[in-house]
Amino acid sequence: MTEKQKKEKTKQSPETESADNSYEIKDKRRVNADGTLREEAKEFASETTKKDEFKAEAPKNEPPAVEDDEKGEVGDLSIYQYLQFVAGTIAHQAWQYMGLGVPQGRHEPIVDMGQAKIAIDTVVYIHDQIAPHINEEERKMFRNLISDLQINFVQRNK
Repeated sequence: MTEKQKKEKTKQSPETESADNSYEIKDKRRVNADGTLREEAKEFASETTKKDEFKAEAPKNEPPAVEDDEKGEVGDLSIYQYLQFVAGTIAHQAWQYMGLGVPQGRHEPIVDMGQAKIAIDTVVYIHDQIAPHINEEERKMFRNLISDLQINFVQRNK
């Protein structure tokens, strides 16, 4: 394109420019400026309610089906396994609040014995709730973790 053609193109009025474009601007807002629903939005709403009327309901005594792509790692765990994971995370926080671990992104440990106590008590509570539902090896590991947390709490609180 020559310089003369470029200058002529930039001199074109906005009306002629929009005629040259091969796309159309479509307003997809569902609400008018005064707050009322636009006609297209009303039609869309009525179509979706018609579709929803014909959907089959799942039997009330069965859980809804979960598709494969909706299943995650948590969906594969029992509540007891999930609570063991949560207790481990809380125990990790207890170690950090006792100053025995440095939180990620920090250079110095945090000592907050009040929060450490609450964390330890929460781990004990979770253990008491799930102990009847886990095997002996897991119970032993849990008791050892709780004992270590409690002993270190007492030593750090002197």
